Parts: sequence; C-alpha cells; structure tokens
Amino acid sequence: EGFGRRSDFEPLPLSPSESLKGSLEESKQVWDNIQRDVAGKKGDEKKVEDDVASAADRGREAVKRTTIVDPEEEETQITKAEAADLATSFSKILSSCEERKAELRACSSEEECRRAFMGMTVCAGQFLCPLQHSSLMESLEGHTTATAVDGNEEMAEAKVNMAFEILGECVAGKDGRASAARRRFPEVFEEALKK
Repeated sequence: EGFGRRSDFEPLPLSPSESLKGSLEESKQVWDNIQRDVAGKKGDEKKVEDDVASAADRGREAVKRTTIVDPEEEETQITKAEAADLATSFSKILSSCEERKAELRACSSEEECRRAFMGMTVCAGQFLCPLQHSSLMESLEGHTTATAVDGNEEMAEAKVNMAFEILGECVAGKDGRASAARRRFPEVFEEALKK
C-alpha cells in the first residue's frame, strides 16, 4: 500500500563482488609490470631485479588471498556461476591439453616428468590463469631478447622462473577451487564435460 507510483528499483550491493576484487588485483599487477618494464628500459638493472622480486612476492600474495585453506569453507563460498566457469575451463583444458596430459602419464624419469608437469601447467594456465600465463610468455620473450641484446641471461632466467612459479601457484589454487566446486556442483561439471 502507500501513495504514488511503485518502482522496481532495487539498490545494488555496496561491497564489490569477488570478480571485481580479482579484476582490481589483476589491474594492479599489470600496472606493476608496466612500471618494471619502464625501469628496465632505463637501464637500472638493480631496480629491475628488486622490482621483479617484489612483483613475484605480490603475485604470490594475490594467489594466496584467492586460495582458501579450509575445504568446507571453500565449498560454501563457491557460487554456481564460478563452478560453471571452472567447469568450462577444465573442459577446455581436457580438449586442448591432451598431448601434455599424455606426456605426463607416460613419463618415466624424474626429468621427463618434471618437463611434462611444466608443460601441463603452462597449458592449463592459459585457461585458468590467463594473466599469469601472459606474464610467463612475456618473460620467455624477454629472456630471448635480453640474452641476445645484452647477454644478461641470469636476470632474464630469474624472471622466467618467478613467472612460472607464480603461474604454478595460481593453477594449483584454481585446481583446488575446481575440486571444491565439483564436490558442491557435480551436475555443472558433468554438463560442461559433455560438450
């Protein structure tokens, strides 16, 4: 009841969504990478080294913040929409990374298995952690350029190693969330894997 017209207006929540929070972190990481590249072009190698280590630490912290330790709490915090996104990503991984998965299953030596695992991590990373994957790819390109131009192979290799470590942590975190999502919403995963 009441006087006047009725409206469908519904106020938006004041807190940012998890997706928006994640986007903010990614934006900050991109900005940090830009700053690091600019510092590197100015020739300040010590500053670049410090910046790379700092960026790696920030990347690890961002991954830790998005990874929840308590499995029960993690399951209850996963929405059906997030489960659907994870299921779609895993469906893409299964179809696009078949060769890497076969290499992982067939490896026999420690070195072979390590390489196969790295290949699978990079392949899965393009779907699960695109920002970290692109950082690794940029580091690999930079490694080739840095080695050819100024011979600073150690620095370039350190960047690649840090980028790979951060990608690996992100993929592991997403894999954990996907496991929790699959327990909570098995029908979403079944549907995605049928496609």
